Amino acid sequence: MGSLVNTEKKRIAQNTLYLYLRMLINLMVGLYTSRIILDVLGVSDYGLYNVVGGVVVLFSFLTGALGGATSRYITYHVGKKNVEELIKVFGNLKTLHILLALVIFVLAETIGLWFLNTQLNIPAGREAASFWVYQYAMFSALIGILSLPYYSDLIAHERLGIYAVFTTIETVLKLVIVIVLPYIQYDSLIAYSFLFLLITTITRLLFLTYSRIKFVEAKTKPLFDKSLLHEISLFTIWTLVGHFAVMGTTQGLNILLNLFYGTVVNAARGVAVQVQGVIMQFCYNFQMALNPQLTKSYADGDLINMRRLLIISSKFSFYLLLLLTLPIVLETEIVLDLWLKSVPQHTIWFVRLILFQSLMLALSNPLSISIQATGKIKKIKIIEGLCQILTLPISFLVLMFSNYPPESVFIIGCLVEIFTQIIRVKLILPIISIKVSKYITEVIIPIIKVLFMASLLPFLYSICRESSILNFCISMLFCMISVCLCSYYLGLSHNERQYINRLIASKLSLSSVTRKFKS
Repeated sequence: MGSLVNTEKKRIAQNTLYLYLRMLINLMVGLYTSRIILDVLGVSDYGLYNVVGGVVVLFSFLTGALGGATSRYITYHVGKKNVEELIKVFGNLKTLHILLALVIFVLAETIGLWFLNTQLNIPAGREAASFWVYQYAMFSALIGILSLPYYSDLIAHERLGIYAVFTTIETVLKLVIVIVLPYIQYDSLIAYSFLFLLITTITRLLFLTYSRIKFVEAKTKPLFDKSLLHEISLFTIWTLVGHFAVMGTTQGLNILLNLFYGTVVNAARGVAVQVQGVIMQFCYNFQMALNPQLTKSYADGDLINMRRLLIISSKFSFYLLLLLTLPIVLETEIVLDLWLKSVPQHTIWFVRLILFQSLMLALSNPLSISIQATGKIKKIKIIEGLCQILTLPISFLVLMFSNYPPESVFIIGCLVEIFTQIIRVKLILPIISIKVSKYITEVIIPIIKVLFMASLLPFLYSICRESSILNFCISMLFCMISVCLCSYYLGLSHNERQYINRLIASKLSLSSVTRKFKS
């Protein structure tokens, strides 16, 4: 048993390392490309790209729902080690993804085009560009849908090193786009959208080819098993409620901001979402290494290990995200000035508020993966979706009947997310046999203590210091040290600290042996 746990820890650590190496490359390239793209396209076209692409995302909310079902069923049956059942599941999932791609194509080319042409606030003279951006974004979404089973199969088998390689190739190709885009003698917005589609096609073909070579189930043709399709479809429908709420809220707010404030505010939100995406990658990389183990533990009937992984994932995800968000929240203005040539109005507070909301999201994912593993998601997804979608009507009423600035919709989003997380905890924990009091004691209280104590001194320093690059660097370092120390002494249990001490000691011992060998 001890050997099995050690193997699991080694695999998680190895996969996490692969994902963080990938993420560091993505971070450096992503920050550079975002800066250049905003400069090449301009604020208005950048905002147009975000809002038009958002319409396609709104129609492809079905993808996220079926993606959740795909990941759960493949990972569950990989954990069960039943190859025949896994082949049957994979074939039926391929059938569902083909049907989904056809549905989204029809919706996008009818209702979507009508909405694009008649409802959105498109700057004069950019109607043709918005049409082609929309078409390329739609085909990118369709390619993503058809390749999703292969992508999920790779993650379920925990081949995260290969995943890191393929996604790094995608990042490098995006860098190539940025380099060549200024030299293309054509509309920059249309050219960027087309090249993005080309990259999506190349990388998804890599996932497909690798999976078909390595995994027997990936060679399966589309299958049609009525009872299995019905089971997966029901799971997808209830997952769909949650994804509809998230996509509807996210893209609905984007459209609301467009209708009330225009594309410049969409550009500010686009920058904020991009910062959030980069930061959340740190958290998702850690969680991605743990998620398959959560589902496989349930499939094996090992609920003790599942509960242990849930608590570890929740706490460490929050601390990791706080380590990155705190310095950015306190030094947002300087960070954006160093990163972007031109910072759209409202971006500073958009970034701060969306990063605060991200801290709540770090806690929600381990709970969502755990309940998906059980398959008992109907009640949870309906209630969760109803809570999350409240952001949209409340924001609409606030913007319609008050003079509050656009930042108000982000404040509303933060409050709704806190409320939704409370509901998740009360509903999900009893199903996986965790007492709410235990979760509060082992997760909530430690993270509150860390959040308050780690933020206090860096906040006081940031408001008292003079503005300079040197003081900015000191502030960033101060934030990181504060979060690390508070997380270690206030946020971890005695056993967790002992494990980290042993891990550090083993690494130092290995480094010492390596130096002696080299000498």
